[in-house]
Amino acid sequence: MLRPSAGTGSLPACLPSNNYCWRPDPAQELRRERETPAGMTSPLVGQSGAGAARNAWRRSIGVLLSRLWDGQVTRRSLPLVGASLLGIALSFAKSVVLARSLGVAGFGQLSYALAITLFLGQFANMKTGDNLVRFVGAALARGERSRATTYAQLGVVVDVTAAVLALAIVYWIAGPLAAGHSNQTALRQMIEIYALALPFLLLRSTFMGLLTALKSFRAVAGLQVALPAAELAAISWLARQGEAAAVTGLAIGAITASLITIALGGWLFWRSTGSWRGAGYRDAWRELRPFTIYGSLQGSLKSLTANLDLVVLGFFRPASEVGYYALARSGVGVLATMVAPLAQVLHPLLNEAWVGRRWGELRRLIASFMLINGLAGLAALAALLLMGRWLVTNIYGPAYTPAVVLMQVLVIAVALQAVFAWMRRLLLVAGRPRLDLIAGVFGTAFFLILVVPASVFGGAIGLAGLEILRATLMVAIFAWAISTKVGTRSLDLESS
Repeated sequence: MLRPSAGTGSLPACLPSNNYCWRPDPAQELRRERETPAGMTSPLVGQSGAGAARNAWRRSIGVLLSRLWDGQVTRRSLPLVGASLLGIALSFAKSVVLARSLGVAGFGQLSYALAITLFLGQFANMKTGDNLVRFVGAALARGERSRATTYAQLGVVVDVTAAVLALAIVYWIAGPLAAGHSNQTALRQMIEIYALALPFLLLRSTFMGLLTALKSFRAVAGLQVALPAAELAAISWLARQGEAAAVTGLAIGAITASLITIALGGWLFWRSTGSWRGAGYRDAWRELRPFTIYGSLQGSLKSLTANLDLVVLGFFRPASEVGYYALARSGVGVLATMVAPLAQVLHPLLNEAWVGRRWGELRRLIASFMLINGLAGLAALAALLLMGRWLVTNIYGPAYTPAVVLMQVLVIAVALQAVFAWMRRLLLVAGRPRLDLIAGVFGTAFFLILVVPASVFGGAIGLAGLEILRATLMVAIFAWAISTKVGTRSLDLESS
């Protein structure tokens, strides 16, 4: 039986060790409200008028802050958020160095070369890192370490094969793509230089997936900083020597950071599992193969949209406009980088909750994720509306002022993607990669139909508006897939 606390005469708060919690009797509360004179509140509040309103507002803020803090997504992502902030600063410094060293035209040409290279390299992206989060994480949750090792080894083999394919694709197609450009020799040289980093970047994503499955979020945080730090260190003394030297610095930085990730990820995985010896490779491959196929198709679809806008824009518009759009994408990428750690933390937690059939926990994880990302999106939009022009003019220079409006439009699309990023991960942990692929097909088809008209008639601002439309369409498709194919009632997503 609960007794009043010593010295206070009041009943204690809810006890965390059990379900006993003192609450006022509803009938008694109703009588107290009826007997309270007009203009005064209940004695439990002890305030009236404006004082009660202020207390209610303070309590609302307190509930909001406690909800932001109270949850695995927030607490476990704190190291990643700190690393993201540092990574944002380093990436920001990198873009400033490149923009000021190369000028508007040179920065646009460099952005065009990188867009072509990454556009072609994405065709070989099997999304192995995402698959390993699901399979390795589930095996470790069941205590099957040898099974987890088997999945990890198969994932590495898949991405090594993909890395060779990526190089072949780039060197085969780079020439024809650069042929129509006014400065095709320099453009092809930059593409071939940065292509050397593609295999390492693919393997980097694989080992980052392993670390996420292990929930080694501090290691992931440090490695997220390693890439922009290595790139910034390399271009600091190379960017002033021209576009080719700058892209060489970016390639050196990417290769260095990837090697560090592979070494550290492999060592931490071996330490967690105790062995690199797997078992049951044939059965494991049968489970992994459908996800690899869907991941390959999803990577191909992403390649058609991730950098195609810059490629098409560079074909129809001057290099300076490509530079504005690339700078705007880089600017709003700050928001995506800030909230990306939350998605990284959310994925294995959703996986564990799904495996354990803890639907209430699943709902709380999603609610916290949406709340945090929504507030971050609103803050970013407000900052760009109030201070965007001043920031761009004073940091990049007056020549880049046209990028401000592009940032203000693009940040809406990025915020939509961030708030609803849990939908795709829920489909993956539910074992429904086909639905993710279907959503990608519709989103890609929509983008491919409109990307050329948007570039020709609207230029960079047309592409920015297209991003909002595409993000809205993808959210609608994912919502339909979850509500009709996964089911919100069994997940308890309808109640709050």
